[in-house]
Amino acid sequence: MVKNLFGLVWEGGGAKGGFGVGFLLKLKEKLPELTFKVLSGASVGGINILPVCINDYELLKESWEEFKNHKALKLKLFPTIFDTGEMRKFFDYLIEEKNLFERLMESDNTCLILSVSKGKGPIVFTNKDLKGKSFRYYRIKSRKDLLIALLGTSSIPYFFPSVEFDGEILIDGGVYSPLPLEPLIEVSDTKKIIAIIHEPLEKWKVSSSYSIFHPFNALIENFTRKLVKKELDKWSREKAYIFKFRDREIFLVYPGEELSPVLDFSKSAIN
Repeated sequence: MVKNLFGLVWEGGGAKGGFGVGFLLKLKEKLPELTFKVLSGASVGGINILPVCINDYELLKESWEEFKNHKALKLKLFPTIFDTGEMRKFFDYLIEEKNLFERLMESDNTCLILSVSKGKGPIVFTNKDLKGKSFRYYRIKSRKDLLIALLGTSSIPYFFPSVEFDGEILIDGGVYSPLPLEPLIEVSDTKKIIAIIHEPLEKWKVSSSYSIFHPFNALIENFTRKLVKKELDKWSREKAYIFKFRDREIFLVYPGEELSPVLDFSKSAIN
């Protein structure tokens, strides 16, 4: 059981992940002593929590600056819609040049990266030895493991190439839970949690015009929004942005308006 004071759970959402980066950088400026002892994320949320887990907010900012220099997705159509070669180069950059694996292993904080194994259900990649009843936890042991965790948590079925791990096929963790609060609660007794989502709180439906002009984005966003709303419906609202779930107090962070499309990794979209 991880004992700590504050936790962070970060929703997936592709290019929308830049929103939470901006929020945390501003929060860190106001609260320099801020440290999250346990962090959970899926898809881009699972990627974003890594610099935060090692308490390197400069790397968090630099990562998104570097990400803008890569053309993350290239249209391919067969056998998957997108080629993610540049995305893999970006992950290699973080692991090889920024020593992300070594720093993650040295961190006292707990990182939980959610993916899904076809046929076997959710699997959480972590830097600690953890056990639970609802999730299968795998401790990251090498740079290769970390790369697989990053590729697996962001592998959207049919859109991105599949990821193999120990005879299993991994897909995007957001397919199971875009906002993976449950594994954090299972392994931690933290009572206060910041949750970052990418949808305006009262606007859950994707407009018909958006579906016409951004069909791929609309397909993904309709699916994830339903899952996030289902998760939030379990919570009781205390104040405008403060919720309760079980015995946890959740501070919800969300944008006031629609963000750029989930697959729009252009420089203007993720600024």
